[in-house]
Amino acid sequence: QRRICLIEPTERLSEQAANALLKTLEEPPGNALFLLLTNQADLLLPTIRSRCQHLRFGLLSAAAILELLQQQGYPPEQARQLASLAEGSISKALSLLEKPVSEQCTRILEILSQADSSQIATIFDSAATFASTREEAVEKLGYLISILRDMLLILSSQEYDLANRFAEQQLISEANRFLKQAMTELLELAL
Repeated sequence: QRRICLIEPTERLSEQAANALLKTLEEPPGNALFLLLTNQADLLLPTIRSRCQHLRFGLLSAAAILELLQQQGYPPEQARQLASLAEGSISKALSLLEKPVSEQCTRILEILSQADSSQIATIFDSAATFASTREEAVEKLGYLISILRDMLLILSSQEYDLANRFAEQQLISEANRFLKQAMTELLELAL
């Protein structure tokens, strides 16, 4: 009978724990299977990486994340918004639950509303002022991308499926203030 040991996130192991794991990987028990999960393999000790078989998993579609969230009982509107911001990761979608997405997007829309319509790129400078860490800045950038996407959808089609439907009127107002080309350029910079 096999025993399975799941370690996640492996990159967060302390140096002492990583060295102990390395010893176990060098001489594993015959009935043991170790699954080391990470999205940052480069942070693992090279000796650990060299003793592992690597399997890469692709990103989930927004539709798959939406379905998973709805199966877990999340309301359709909340699940749709989380799925659109999750960047293919169910764990990211679930982590977004810790901070109200609507509040985060509303704050970015406030900053956007104060930006000069001819200088939309200044939104990056403004957004940086309310992000205290690199991780937080990346998170805010994700919200900005979802807002820009919604604004471009508003300008580009009669029918659209907004990620930030709760702010539809404000998105329409802001979308009409900026040139479509300027928003496209900003989105390209963000990506």
